[in-house]
Order: sequence, then structure tokens, then C-alpha cells
Amino acid sequence: MTETQILIALDAADTRIRQLTKKLNELPQIAVIKNCRAKRKELKGKQDELVDIHDNLQKKIDLLAFEEEKVIAKVNELKNVLNKSSDFRVTKSAQRDMDGQLKRQNTLASEQESLLEKQIKSDNVLNELLAMLEKLDEKENKASEEFKKLGIEIKKQIDEQILIRNECEAQLNSDLLKKYKALKEEKVNAVAVLQDGHCSMCRATFLQGQLAKLEDGPNLTECPMCRRIFIVDSTI
Repeated sequence: MTETQILIALDAADTRIRQLTKKLNELPQIAVIKNCRAKRKELKGKQDELVDIHDNLQKKIDLLAFEEEKVIAKVNELKNVLNKSSDFRVTKSAQRDMDGQLKRQNTLASEQESLLEKQIKSDNVLNELLAMLEKLDEKENKASEEFKKLGIEIKKQIDEQILIRNECEAQLNSDLLKKYKALKEEKVNAVAVLQDGHCSMCRATFLQGQLAKLEDGPNLTECPMCRRIFIVDSTI
């Protein structure tokens, strides 16, 4: 290969690497995976809130149940007093206390029932949320598998182009390669070709006198307008 051909091949390899990398980074599966992870983070936050709600409700239910046990014990104690005592004043006082305890027992049972209903509702929402998380996992796993399959093929093509680029760089003289790399840092494409009287990159059109001067000069030069490495005749 001539120096011109090597330079064109090098620029083509770099262009192809850039295109393939863009294709890899823009695979639709990446957006799906990112959306799944963002949604999962949101749902996990809600899950934590619901778990806290469940735990707080359970603590309240446990406290009410503990108090209810004490109330029941007190009621049983008062029943024994009523069964054993024949003293009117004692039985009257015990009956009054038991009525209060029974009222409190009913209140505690009602409060527990209300809290249990709230807990069941929050648990139902939590179960729905867990089902959504499971579907998200399935969706992300599917997208990940698809990405791996497509990504492996694209990465294989990128590696092939990198090999071509390395081979081309090894064949170019050091000064030209240095200039090429410097231009690559400034511009997307470092190489331009004379096509139908204009630069293939910046599209600048050259007058007849300029064309004659370019054609009479070295085949590898510099575009007067965009300063890229300029190939006058790409067939040489």
C-alpha cells in the first residue's frame, strides 16, 4: 500500500470505529436498562416507606394487644370478685370497674381492627409494588441479554477496525502519524480528499489556478481552508 492508501485506510478505520462506538452506545436496550434502574430506585424508595408503615402499624397493634391482655385479665379478676363477694358495696364497685374495662376492651378491639385494615391495605400496595419490581427485573434481564448479543457483535467489529488502524499506524512515517493524531484531537476527520474541485471535508471550492497549483504540488499536502491533511489524488 502507498502512503496515501495507508492514510485513507487509517482514516476510514477511525471513522468506522467512531460510528460503531456510537451505535453501541445508542443501542435501544441501554435506554431500557437505564429506565428500569431509575424506576426500580423509585419503587425501592416506596417499598421502604411501605415496610416502615407496616412495621409502625404492627408496633401499635402489638401495644394494643398487650393492653387488651391486661384488660381481659382485669375483667376476669373482677368477675371473680363478683362471683365470690356478697357485699353490695364491693360488687357495685367491681361492676362499675368491669363496665369500664369492658368498654376499654371494645375500644381496643376496634382500634386494632382499624389498624389491621390499614396494614392490609398497605400490604396489598406493597405486594403490587413487588410484582412491578419483578416485572422490571424481567424486562431489564431481557434487555441486558439482547444488549450482550448485539454488543458482542459490534465490539467484534470495533476490534477488527482497531487492528486495521494499528497496522496502518505502524506503516506511516512518524511525522505524518503525529500530524494525523494532532488533527484528530481537533477535528472529527483528519484527512480530506480533492473531489470535483473541492475539499471533501470543508467543501471549499478551488479556482482553476488553485487546482493547477495543487495538482502540480505534492500529493499529500494541507487543505488551504480547513488545514486537514489533503490528498490531491486518492488513486496514487
